[in-house]
Amino acid sequence: MSSLAPVLPANRAAPRQLQLPQLSPNTIVTVTLAACVAAGVLMAYDFRLAIGLLVGLCYLPLVLVNLPLGIALWVPSTFLTGLPGFDSASHAAGLVIALAWFGQLRAHASEQGRHVPRGLLLLAALFIIWLALSMLWAERPGSSFAALSPFIAAALMFTVLLTLDLTAKQIRLIAFSFIAGVTFSVAIGLIGGVKPPTGDSAIGDDGRLRGGLDDPNYLAAGIVPSIVMAAGLVPGLKNVAWRIALAGMCVILLLGLAATESRGGLLAAIVATLASVVVAKRSRAVVVALIAIGIGCVAIYFASTPDAWNRVTHTADKGNGRSSLWIVAGRIWKDHPVVGVGLDNYRAYAPRYVSGPGQLTFVNFIAERPHVVHNVYLQTLVEVGLIGLGLFLAVILSSLAAALRAARRFEARGDFETSALARSVFVGLLAALVASFFISNANGLQIWVLLAFGPMLLRLAKRQEDPVEVPPAAPLPAAPPLVTPRAPALRA
Repeated sequence: MSSLAPVLPANRAAPRQLQLPQLSPNTIVTVTLAACVAAGVLMAYDFRLAIGLLVGLCYLPLVLVNLPLGIALWVPSTFLTGLPGFDSASHAAGLVIALAWFGQLRAHASEQGRHVPRGLLLLAALFIIWLALSMLWAERPGSSFAALSPFIAAALMFTVLLTLDLTAKQIRLIAFSFIAGVTFSVAIGLIGGVKPPTGDSAIGDDGRLRGGLDDPNYLAAGIVPSIVMAAGLVPGLKNVAWRIALAGMCVILLLGLAATESRGGLLAAIVATLASVVVAKRSRAVVVALIAIGIGCVAIYFASTPDAWNRVTHTADKGNGRSSLWIVAGRIWKDHPVVGVGLDNYRAYAPRYVSGPGQLTFVNFIAERPHVVHNVYLQTLVEVGLIGLGLFLAVILSSLAAALRAARRFEARGDFETSALARSVFVGLLAALVASFFISNANGLQIWVLLAFGPMLLRLAKRQEDPVEVPPAAPLPAAPPLVTPRAPALRA
């Protein structure tokens, strides 16, 4: 009769690491000397390139040994792309991560695939394929081809995050690095990254905080979800020093949000505030207290800078040209409703649609120096039609649903700390999507990293619920037969 092995719940998925090839000492010495020579030559030519090479040489082995840590170190660079050299460095680091992920995927091909959200990955792949197909009917296919590259990079990083077997600690580390990157970007702006007024930009700087992203509205779209996720990380931190660090970051982020003077950012903050009260189930009193503190910090800033408050509350500038851009986008979409005009081809069509119903107050942003739509949903609708927007919204809704489902699963298992993080991810992503009504960031790495958090947490919850079969114990060796001593025979 066969015996059944006992089944126990899995508490934690063991992280897998890439097995590095064994290199001979001569190879190591040769590579090291070549790197030193290259760094010395670059040092004489360009100091920044030499520093970049040295950082890359340190980063490469780290990514190969510990890919999640490499991702956590890469995430902050996506909020510093407005600084010289950081854009190229961020893309180079992303390429290294992709190569390391591919090597790890091949090394553990037989072990991968547990609870990978294949449906969500298929939706993302179909969205990228549709963007590529739009080159067939685009008036300027060269522009579409150039605009496709950042979409591919973002979708690839999205795939990497969804297919790695990350632990709860590693996901928290990536979330913390996301918050730290936004905080550092804001700090750079507060120190000296405010640009004087220019007065002729569709998203005018006019003395507003830009930070490392070089755009106040994009910066605000990263600040709000960072504040929300910081609140979600606190319950899982037992170290008081880390909690104090997060609190300090939140103060910097709140001041940065007010300094951006972004209407979209403030609207996203309002939505996040209301959603937090609704979504928070076990700690509404704490959430309300944190909201009160945040409102107080923002109010102090606006009280000390009345001009910033006037800009946020008055809309006489029609959104600095957004209303005109949106009117023209609506006119174009009516003529190309299903498939759109092609990726990054809105600016090619916009000058032809200046004449028509509706008042245009910033015609120069359309006819003379065409700008993007500054609305991620409207721009997607105009350029890739209802099909493209439908695929994009399907990815968004799937990620939001995954965050809520993960929160419920963790809560059912009594893991309220990770459940709080999952709920904060839902609210933070919702706030970022609201801010995206005023920017065109569908190809931004930041928004795709945010989209990945919900599915990552849901996959973690499912893996932790998997039963683990304990191998049956080896049978005990058979005992030797007992030999009964025979009594000696009696002699007659």
